[in-house]
Amino acid sequence: MPDRRWGVVATVREPLDLVLAFACHHLDMGAEVTLFFDDPEDPAAAVLDRLDGVRVIRCDAAHWAAFGWDRRPDIQTPRQNTNFRWAVARGLADWLIHLDADEFLWAPEGVWHDVDAVGDADWLAVPPWERVLAPGDTGLFAGAFRSAVEGGLADIYGDDARFLEPKGMAGYASAKPMVPALTPHLVVTHRVMGPDGPRPRRRAERMRILHFEGLTPTHWAVKQLRYAVQSERRILMRPARYAALREIIAAQDVRAAALERFDRTYRLPADTLATLSARGALHSVPFDIEGIVARHAPQVEFDATGARLDLALAPRLDELAAEVAARRGALLAVPAPG
Repeated sequence: MPDRRWGVVATVREPLDLVLAFACHHLDMGAEVTLFFDDPEDPAAAVLDRLDGVRVIRCDAAHWAAFGWDRRPDIQTPRQNTNFRWAVARGLADWLIHLDADEFLWAPEGVWHDVDAVGDADWLAVPPWERVLAPGDTGLFAGAFRSAVEGGLADIYGDDARFLEPKGMAGYASAKPMVPALTPHLVVTHRVMGPDGPRPRRRAERMRILHFEGLTPTHWAVKQLRYAVQSERRILMRPARYAALREIIAAQDVRAAALERFDRTYRLPADTLATLSARGALHSVPFDIEGIVARHAPQVEFDATGARLDLALAPRLDELAAEVAARRGALLAVPAPG
């Protein structure tokens, strides 16, 4: 079918190198890219606004007022859902998906291969794979990807299995929805709802979300400690993820504990990687992000090593670690999710 268009929508507040890579990767796949900048003063917005195929929307007070909010919603999920529903209602493309900036689509047969198989279902469910690193891997986009596994987590991860329940993923294991424009149904983070409950879906056969959960140890540690100081977000976590976060909060050296937890979670020894591979849960994906960025944004300096990102985030990591240590008792007193 000629002239079909698909789009990626993201609500972003991340370092330039990540947002630039995200946009260029999806442009290279043929997507139209819409970026809602959570911080309307983010200097990255001006850089991305100059790229062909990228639509930039700054989420200032007027933006939220247009949706009936008297101020910016405190929780990230309503902000993301509001932005995505607007994009769907406006029909920015024929099919749309909302991703985080650290989530990159992979469609080896092309996006339409899976979309055309949706049939009578209302939406396409795109599962995630989560990036993991071998001991010697370096760079923002190095590594392979693990997929969900059913049972036997202790055989793979030993004592750390309890932090990866129920399916062996540190982030999330649920699919995200790709939906047709103008769908009448309510689109939320991991499903599509109608008045009588969830709408029928089709699971993508080939397309996957490549989730770079924690581009570097510092990037991941900042994210975890940000959750730690915002208890209302932590309560929304599943119990296994909260348990890992609680160990970080309780540690004498919060900063060191967060960085160590990254290595235990994502930098896996060779025998663990071999076990994942034997179970069909480890996947290698060609990923030439430097070449892709050079094609779509040759005028923008891009650092794929992570050094610039870590340098920018280091002060924030120190601030958050100090805050968590100072508030340790109160944070540990927050009840765990049920």
